[in-house]
Amino acid sequence: MLGSDSLQIFYGEATQARARIYARALREAGGGVGRLGGTVTGPHNALAATLPATVPLRDLGDGPTWLAEAILPDPCFWSSDCPALYDINVTLRDEHGQTREMAHRQLGLRALGVRGASFYQEGKRWVLRAVDRRCDPDAALAAWREAWAAMVVNAPEDALCEQASRLGVVLVAWLRGTRSEVERELRRLGRWAAVAMAVIECADPLDAAISQAAPNILLGSYLPAVPKEPAVPKEDDGALTAPWASCVFAEVDLPNDFAARTARCQRPIVAMHLPLEVNDVQAARDACDTLQRRLAPVREFAGYVTLAASESA
Repeated sequence: MLGSDSLQIFYGEATQARARIYARALREAGGGVGRLGGTVTGPHNALAATLPATVPLRDLGDGPTWLAEAILPDPCFWSSDCPALYDINVTLRDEHGQTREMAHRQLGLRALGVRGASFYQEGKRWVLRAVDRRCDPDAALAAWREAWAAMVVNAPEDALCEQASRLGVVLVAWLRGTRSEVERELRRLGRWAAVAMAVIECADPLDAAISQAAPNILLGSYLPAVPKEPAVPKEDDGALTAPWASCVFAEVDLPNDFAARTARCQRPIVAMHLPLEVNDVQAARDACDTLQRRLAPVREFAGYVTLAASESA
């Protein structure tokens, strides 16, 4: 019942004064009466000394799931500058107070969200600059930190997510598959502080409920390029209007055409391109700035991504 597929750790309200952290687990049929509890301890930071504190997780009573809440005062937020993590120890006890199951997770509180057509982090506008991992697949994560580049990666493995969470490298996960496959991957990736966004190409229709699989990950739809002729904005363009998406990751064709085909979208637009002869992290990160300058005459976008030499990430 507290296995990796059923236990979720996530946060709700998160301000400089306090953060609400939740543990949620599915109730199994015939599982009996139980109560969730545990502790939240931190922050811990691999790059700096900290003074950890511990607060309790308290059960919130009967409901369709087991649910416990911790109110964390003066939280420390996770970012590339300060990859602060909290240890979450969860306990499921029976009606007699005996421990039935225990689980451990880590959590990073990201003060990253959407306001209008921009991303904001800790109250300030934040521009994503990201590089497809395949531009330099053998580069150590230290190279990504030095380049101040987020990493776009197809269904990142847990080992990469864990290391990136400790070192402060933002990951943008690219997910493809059926709804059940995407939902399963979101639940897995929701465990990791580094995974801030997920771009979804799904074979099935999605609705807003998909966000519950990973409440703290920003979900993005994918809009491919239309290179052969100027694109005309269409009223039925699902990538721009998907109800589940917080943002849109769109491939650039011609700047004016790109601006026209994304103009009616009120969500953050992340512009993606495939430059010539980019084969290391720093050069690919520099290409993000080049793309920003190229598009500046028509519009400022919420982010810029350098793709590797293939159709998509």
